[in-house]
Amino acid sequence: MPDEVQGTGGGPGLTAPPDKLSALLARILDQLSLSAWLPAAYLTVALAVIYRLGQQGNLDVAAVVVALTADPVTLLVVTIPIVVLSTLVTQSFSFEAIRALEGYWQRRWLLGWLHDGLVRMRMRHKRSLRTRFRSSRESAFASARGPMLLDHRPRAVVDAIEADLLELERNDLDAISERILANTAWRNYGDPVLVSKLDRIRAALLEYPEDGLVMPMKLGNVLRATESKLQNGRGDVGTFAMRRRNLVDSRIQLQHDQFRTRLDMYCILVFVALLVAVAWPTLTWKVPHGLPADLALWLIAPMSNLLLAFAAYRAAIASARGYCTILRVMDQATESAAT
Repeated sequence: MPDEVQGTGGGPGLTAPPDKLSALLARILDQLSLSAWLPAAYLTVALAVIYRLGQQGNLDVAAVVVALTADPVTLLVVTIPIVVLSTLVTQSFSFEAIRALEGYWQRRWLLGWLHDGLVRMRMRHKRSLRTRFRSSRESAFASARGPMLLDHRPRAVVDAIEADLLELERNDLDAISERILANTAWRNYGDPVLVSKLDRIRAALLEYPEDGLVMPMKLGNVLRATESKLQNGRGDVGTFAMRRRNLVDSRIQLQHDQFRTRLDMYCILVFVALLVAVAWPTLTWKVPHGLPADLALWLIAPMSNLLLAFAAYRAAIASARGYCTILRVMDQATESAAT
């Protein structure tokens, strides 16, 4: 039987020993995702400052900070539980945050209209990229044709490269010309500026899925462009990483976890920054801000949070690119294991 904990009166105590409390706290904290801590901490601090500004009656942020940090012990006792609760709340919405920023919305009323409008806009952008890609490819190859001929590449080989590049029919080559063709990299002869432009447009096109799978948001297109091409997804890309992570080494697993954590964190931070941007004018509306400095602060604070939301969204896209790279590595490892 477990040992009884004696209270002050000699009978069984009502409090658990410190080691059990520490274990309980550790189990609670272990359930909290690392990706939710930073957004939760920012949300807690921002809302505390905004609320005190409203109670204070002016926009003196320095005075609010001094008031909040006047008693460090009380600050820690009050802040830590609030941060933990905020982390629990933000973590519970992490999956929904990613899905929302991908573009998986309920197509009702205004959201349905917005979804369809954004998809049409993305399709126009994709068609524009295709047109620009063909034009840039022709220009880049035109800059390489002369240098290849000057390098004594047979004209038939140069014509064959152009035909393959532009997806045209070409004449058959003899064995020697085929070997020369295989060993000729036309990009090495092209104008570096034109070739670099071609690479940028190609990279942008590769971040789009097939036309029927285009999403309204860029994050959704980046993820779906990779997910739709996984050879071993089995129609369930949501569990792909969990089913295949044991087929890659620990370094790839660690990178997968890191990119996924960053993706979660930045997506949560987008909505936290938007919430703070809305809370600032809402909770400080009655605070006098007629002075130029106060008016500037009252306007800059929500704008700064909107900028933070935009930056977090761009960071989420960058994390998604790294995450997709790891998914492709897992897919290739699956193919290797199958063969």
